[in-house]
Amino acid sequence: GMTHASVPSGSVIQVLSNNITSNVSTTSTTYADTGVAVTITPKSSSSTLLFEVSGCTFIVQARCSVFIKVYDPATSATVMTDRVCVRTDFQSDRSQYLYMRNNTYQYAELASWGTSARTYRLAFKEGEGTGQTVMFTNNPIYLKVTEIQG
Repeated sequence: GMTHASVPSGSVIQVLSNNITSNVSTTSTTYADTGVAVTITPKSSSSTLLFEVSGCTFIVQARCSVFIKVYDPATSATVMTDRVCVRTDFQSDRSQYLYMRNNTYQYAELASWGTSARTYRLAFKEGEGTGQTVMFTNNPIYLKVTEIQG
């Protein structure tokens, strides 16, 4: 059989994912953990890791935004941070669950640290400091990591 070293460049070596199916919410401007984590042990330090975050974000009430972060808390390595949802059209007579977005976000990085295991977690925060609630809904929320042969 083929080993990971003998597959052509660009081939998928492994795919790992995790999800939760419950709502998570925060009003904090500090990143809050969603409970979604994936541990990957790369087969090669020349591999590319493709990170995908999928889920439905809700912004409740006034002007605010949702930021997400994929990171390894053990090493403080952050793959990505991004503002994924923003609400600027608040109208007081339409106050509940006016803005939602269901998307997939992708980010790539080299497995340059080698072949030791890393656990990546998905976190989120409210980004405007308005004290409003932002949430991921039970769509579910996915974090997927795909290792691609370098």
